[in-house]
Amino acid sequence: MLLINPEHYKAVRGKKTDLKDGTRIAELLQDGRLEGSYVPPVDIRVLRHLTRYRIKLVQYQSSIANRIQKLLEQCNIKLASVASDVLGVSAMAMLRALAQGETDAARMASMAKKQVRKNIPALQLALEGCLLPHHRLLLSEMLEDLDHVGGKITRIEETIEQQMRPFQNAVNRWLTVPGIKHRLAWRLVAEVGPTVEAFPSAADIVSWAGICPGNNQTAGKRKSGTTRSGNPWAAQSVV
Repeated sequence: MLLINPEHYKAVRGKKTDLKDGTRIAELLQDGRLEGSYVPPVDIRVLRHLTRYRIKLVQYQSSIANRIQKLLEQCNIKLASVASDVLGVSAMAMLRALAQGETDAARMASMAKKQVRKNIPALQLALEGCLLPHHRLLLSEMLEDLDHVGGKITRIEETIEQQMRPFQNAVNRWLTVPGIKHRLAWRLVAEVGPTVEAFPSAADIVSWAGICPGNNQTAGKRKSGTTRSGNPWAAQSVV
């Protein structure tokens, strides 16, 4: 059995109908005109499921953070203009106080930790907003969602780390590349595999990921150079 890319099959010349498709594919397979797609082994597919789910959780976490920021702006609270990390330890302590009904800006500003304490006067001004009861309810619910998603991400990452132990050498090699951190190395190992033996050259792996420009020329004229639909998960890791 050979798993092929439908795009490659469509590019092969020949009449294709619903009735003749099966016979046509069998003939092309016998002639060796179909190329097999990259199918990683089971342990790598397990890692793919885990790392891709983690990406979805992180995206959801970011969307919650954006909604919190939007809610604060509606209430004229400019916490982001003073605290660089709205989800940091200091900012989260202030947000929880706001959700619980705290109205004293000076008391909330005193919750700042470390470097943020240098901006206590600016924090007091930033925290002087107008929160209605439904704003505090929404903020409390969003913070609860944020904690819940954060816990799920932590558990998934612990599982990924356990599953990644047999491929630690591959992770370490990715970490030698400038700009690649630990979690990104996990994603690359899960998408590409522990080795690149499935890809004959660097051009093949770049084309498979779908991050190289198209090459569409006719009579010396270059047409559309859009990238093909490759592996979006791998493309997101390196673009």
